[in-house]
Amino acid sequence: MKVSASRVLLIEDDQKMLEVLGTLLQDDQVTLDNAPHTAAVPALLQQHSYDLILLDLGLPDANGFELLRQLKDNPQTQPIPVIVMTAWN
Repeated sequence: MKVSASRVLLIEDDQKMLEVLGTLLQDDQVTLDNAPHTAAVPALLQQHSYDLILLDLGLPDANGFELLRQLKDNPQTQPIPVIVMTAWN
């Protein structure tokens, strides 16, 4: 059975997380795009269609909860599933 390719947007400022996830997903036909800061998010969402968004809540330039609210309030991005991640204790 052939699995179709997926595209995931990682909103994460930690380069190590991008490297780890990229390595883990490379054999699963997943294209992983990274937005290292929130200013990069709108352009990526305009350029590509995403199957999933992985969102770091602890972004240095934005409140992750606020960004999540914006994503879910936008009709274009509302249907995209979002998994939130954090390194907070």
